[in-house]
Amino acid sequence: MKKDLINAIKQAGSLEVSHATLRDSDLIEAHIAIVREYKLRPRCFAEWKSALPDAKLEDSFRKSDRERWEKKYPTALARVQRLEYISHLINEEIMEYFSGIAPKGYYYGTLEGDASCFGFWKIEEEMTMSMPPMCYSCQNIGKACENCLASGTNYKPKEDNKCSTK
Repeated sequence: MKKDLINAIKQAGSLEVSHATLRDSDLIEAHIAIVREYKLRPRCFAEWKSALPDAKLEDSFRKSDRERWEKKYPTALARVQRLEYISHLINEEIMEYFSGIAPKGYYYGTLEGDASCFGFWKIEEEMTMSMPPMCYSCQNIGKACENCLASGTNYKPKEDNKCSTK
């Protein structure tokens, strides 16, 4: 449950979700593990799970996996489109979801100084001074749209996760 995750983050002062990798398959797996462990309910979870086998094939260095990847997506365009979709899931859907559930006083993203370490981190005062408020849903900087809630230095979408500016 979300409250269990928030309690774990606050008790530990942070929560690392993934580290030392930027491989798509590793990132998707790590986030799926957190969803399962804390019984979270992201709206696109089925899509995350369905993208994992393709991400594993694409990330693999084994010749047989590369051949399966190329057979499944026979044209370069098809492979690029699938990779763009997987990238969108990670960089938009997954990151937005976890950013939206970060407790007040914390942010979800990479650890300062380590771009391959994803997790929930405490917002340092100097960090809040340099970051303008931003709506995670519509990327409005400096103000929240009418369907977003102000929370600390960042705006988070209300429960329906829909932004009024889209």
